[in-house]
Amino acid sequence: MPAARAGVDVLATDFAPGMIERLRQRIQQEGLTNIRAEVMDGQALDVPDACYDASASIVGVIFFPDIARGIAELKRVLRSGGRFAIVC
Repeated sequence: MPAARAGVDVLATDFAPGMIERLRQRIQQEGLTNIRAEVMDGQALDVPDACYDASASIVGVIFFPDIARGIAELKRVLRSGGRFAIVC
């Protein structure tokens, strides 16, 4: 939400539909148009390669059955020079 408020285009994902629904409600309440929330498996993101400048997992990767695969996905979606962060 802070990145979207700052004007960045954001894709927020979670495996849990309930979490996404809650986020969508917050997005609507704040009237943000540059953030979308989608249910996705963080180990197999449904986005093209090299399409983001930054990616992050906030208390997500630690729950993946295959942590290395999740980290690889965070890297796969980055453009050259992009950065990723993991918060555990």
